[in-house]
Amino acid sequence: MGAGTDWLSVLVQVPLVAVFIYFALQQQKQFNLYLERREEAWRDFLKEERDALVRALDALTDEVRAVRDHLQQHDTRMVALLERGRE
Repeated sequence: MGAGTDWLSVLVQVPLVAVFIYFALQQQKQFNLYLERREEAWRDFLKEERDALVRALDALTDEVRAVRDHLQQHDTRMVALLERGRE
């Protein structure tokens, strides 16, 4: 085997390596696109969940305020009744 045979072997392998690298880069590009789409979908899901949680907490806050107001009215009536009962 001579130097010419070694160079011939290298020249045959270079295109094969180039094709392998090209397909590996394409695969990585597709995987990165997949990750970006998945992350975007996850962000959308989290935003929807956060918005739903905020709406639920707002509704709960309204209910707690209504109960508080009702209890304050009740306490006011009870104090008035107790005051009348002491007279």
